[in-house]
Amino acid sequence: MESTERRPMTQCACLAVERLCGAQASLYACGHLKRMMANRALRALLYRCPDTGTLWRLAYAERRGEDDEVIELTKIDRETAGDEFELC
Repeated sequence: MESTERRPMTQCACLAVERLCGAQASLYACGHLKRMMANRALRALLYRCPDTGTLWRLAYAERRGEDDEVIELTKIDRETAGDEFELC
């Protein structure tokens, strides 16, 4: 019998993936990445890949409709992370 349980994405995909949305974004962030800090004003979290050092921003994407709040995980560079999360 197959399990229908969803398992977090734990394998590194940082070299192949630029952006994930919705449940995939949440699963990858929680299952593989390490949370670094939050920016409450932007409603965003900064994550770092433990394997590659790649930085990721988890935030709400632009709303397209009234009930549309989509979570988006996007790869960002160190300069952008510094600006948005006040990294030294």
